[in-house]
Amino acid sequence: MIIFTGFPHYESAAAAMDLRAVGYLKKPINVDEFRKVLERVLRDKGLVRLPVEQLQRSIGDTIRNMRKDKDLTLKQMSHRTGLSVSLLSQIERAESAASIESLYRIALALGTRIRDLFGEF
Repeated sequence: MIIFTGFPHYESAAAAMDLRAVGYLKKPINVDEFRKVLERVLRDKGLVRLPVEQLQRSIGDTIRNMRKDKDLTLKQMSHRTGLSVSLLSQIERAESAASIESLYRIALALGTRIRDLFGEF
């Protein structure tokens, strides 16, 4: 909840905090200030991804699709790469950033080049 008020004062700000408002903005509304609050809320709720997060998601999706196209399980990929099933799963779900070495091992296991793992990014 974002509170907009034409009469900002301490009591209403405290009440907004009690209501767990994510923003307390005075009128007339400053568009840049409102945009910052919205961006923070969307980021906190996981509705907006930063470019690095988008890259990790793209890499993970590409690796998963390539692996499945080759009918490989995570366990088989683990044997081919020397990486744990857990790490491979985390990379595919964009929960962990892959190192260059890990990407190299994954690319070799999939018979592709590292740059192909970046998908459309």
